[in-house]
Amino acid sequence: GLASAALDVSDGLIADLGHIAETSKVRIIIDGSRIPLSPALTNFWGRNNENIARAATAGDDYEIAFTAPASTRAAVAKAAEEAGVPLHEIGRVEKGEGVVLADEKGDPISISKSGFTHF
Repeated sequence: GLASAALDVSDGLIADLGHIAETSKVRIIIDGSRIPLSPALTNFWGRNNENIARAATAGDDYEIAFTAPASTRAAVAKAAEEAGVPLHEIGRVEKGEGVVLADEKGDPISISKSGFTHF
């Protein structure tokens, strides 16, 4: 199983979490309704499934995405608070493979591309 992993999100959330899922041989479920979007983005695009998918596949965010065991949730939240770093829990890791972007009901959101590719 996966203990923890971290990476910068520069190629897009879906693509970069895909690297963790593939390397760790797990499935990552992202709750699209929990992805933080800036007020400017939601004012410009609105907040619907299409635009959540657009934000989840866009690159150059330069945020850190990481996984950690659920048993460490309180310790991770405390460390983030002490460091003054905003923390957003946006999904879970389970058995399986790949990355799924889900809406607030848990239904998959269709994505046309996973993110930036270097080739």
